[in-house]
Amino acid sequence: MSTVNDTDLLLVERDGIQYQITYDELDTINDDDLLLVERSGVQFKLAAVDLDLSTGSFGTPVEVLTPVDGAGVGGNINFTGRTSDIASVDESLYEGFVPGSEFGLTGSFNGGVPLVEGNNGRIVGVTEEGGIFYTDDDGTTITRPSHPGSNFTDICWNGSRYVAVGQQSIIYSTNGHSWSSANLPSNLEMIYSCAANPATGRIVVSGRANSSSNSPYAYSSNGSSWSASNATAQQSTWYMNGNVQTREIIKFGGGKWVSVERTTGGWSNYANPEYSSDGINWYYNEAAQSGFYGVGLAYNDDQGYWGMIGTYSSNQTRFKTSTDGETWTHNSNPISQSSSGRPATNGPNVLVYGHGTFVYGASSFNGLFRNENGDVTSWNVTYPSPQNKIQGGSFVKNKFVLTGANTVGLYFTRDLSGTTNPTTLSNMLHSYSTNRYDLTFENSNVYNNSTGEIVGAADFVETFDRTLKRVSDGLTFYDINEVTDGAISLTYTNLSSDFVPGQDQIRTSSSLTVYAPSPDDIEFTSQNAGTTAVTATDATLAFRKWTLETRSSSSDPWAVVTEADDFAPVGSQNGSTTWTTKPTLQPNTQYRIKVAYYSSNAREIESEYAYFTTGAS
Repeated sequence: MSTVNDTDLLLVERDGIQYQITYDELDTINDDDLLLVERSGVQFKLAAVDLDLSTGSFGTPVEVLTPVDGAGVGGNINFTGRTSDIASVDESLYEGFVPGSEFGLTGSFNGGVPLVEGNNGRIVGVTEEGGIFYTDDDGTTITRPSHPGSNFTDICWNGSRYVAVGQQSIIYSTNGHSWSSANLPSNLEMIYSCAANPATGRIVVSGRANSSSNSPYAYSSNGSSWSASNATAQQSTWYMNGNVQTREIIKFGGGKWVSVERTTGGWSNYANPEYSSDGINWYYNEAAQSGFYGVGLAYNDDQGYWGMIGTYSSNQTRFKTSTDGETWTHNSNPISQSSSGRPATNGPNVLVYGHGTFVYGASSFNGLFRNENGDVTSWNVTYPSPQNKIQGGSFVKNKFVLTGANTVGLYFTRDLSGTTNPTTLSNMLHSYSTNRYDLTFENSNVYNNSTGEIVGAADFVETFDRTLKRVSDGLTFYDINEVTDGAISLTYTNLSSDFVPGQDQIRTSSSLTVYAPSPDDIEFTSQNAGTTAVTATDATLAFRKWTLETRSSSSDPWAVVTEADDFAPVGSQNGSTTWTTKPTLQPNTQYRIKVAYYSSNAREIESEYAYFTTGAS
């Protein structure tokens, strides 16, 4: 091809008039100017707009999209999988022990640590010594807001407000952070417990009446304004503490409030549980069981019945049930016949229900009792490590949160959603903490850790649903909770180990195998990810040409299987147009393929070869 000089003359026609211009003046012509062109002795006119004034090509080179270059070369692919960089980390406490100092406890311990889930999943708890605290990440971070009042013993959530009570304090909050104080109900001199009906928003507190004629209950719709409930007929019979009725425990479930009085000193008889459907009018069943003191309540909302723990006949621990909170069935099989396992009638205890399991602990027993699947006659014993007196607890966000007295603090059990065997509680109570990390990655590609290349035939979920290592140190193993496309949830016992977004990656701990694609799975298109689409802006796209070759072994020369012209390309080739007339591929065979684009007025462009080996049919 001859070289054109800047001083060479070109003939241009504009509006029927012909001009001569030098080659370096081409930028002065208009799109509708005509140029005289001679090809093979024939002269014709070409509009300036149709002249490729640059390279005369389609643009950037193309690649074969499918299969990915190198797929299956040598047969099966053996590799160590790796993720992309971590994009974000959501950290939460998975299970384990949180020291009492996080909640404002300095070493002494008095009672349990009631918790409740409320606004936007925020867990709010109370302690007598440390006051109010909350956590938005299931115990990983504890926040202690300022608040009025002190000596809190219970907390409840009515669907819009938290209400915390304790002795002579009632405070309320919509968010668990900002708190306001309410006046003590006119009929009470002491408050111990509260429970709410989320369906109606009504809150009921229980405590010690300030006169023999007053009820030990009060109710409210907002936590700020309170009204006295009506006294029961039992009021005239069951006295203590200066001839006034006291109710230390109140719970809500199955459309009713139910209460028991834990303290027995000074009583001439045994207290009956009381019940109410509206929190205003209270009733009791006369059939009180002689010798039984109820000291703990919980409602089984899965099977619809109440459970009551109590002490019976000197040192036995018994369990009673009720389907309506009114009539109770006595379980004659003792949970424990030792004095150490007996619930205290004047001290902290716990009875909490969750996920098909009742859990009971006593202030004198280094462990806890549990039963599963509604079998209230069969109880197992769990001994935390180190052994601790479990004397408080709640079930929030599908977790048991239990209070250990010897080592002051809270035991968070793991999330029990999907768990079919709650006996794993026996392995959950530890003195160390295990964190859950929910990792989101920059993309869902699977990389070959050795080369950094994408393993196109590997699935993200299948690749990383196994024991994993952290790339940054290569030594740390993790327990996998869940793997979704582009995200991994895992646990790690070392709280000092942080994941750094934009840097850290996760890889498999062992080599994996990806099998070559079946012949029927292979299609051919002509743009790989990351390359610019083939366009024909300055040229006419005529056809594309496929070249498919094969060989018997790596030492043999390549032989052409077919060279096929594709005469139906679109004006912009973006990979969506496949080669529909490809020949039938053979199993377990080495191939390579390339594609070229041709034009009548531009240079052709051609891809590199893409190499692959087919697998079994």
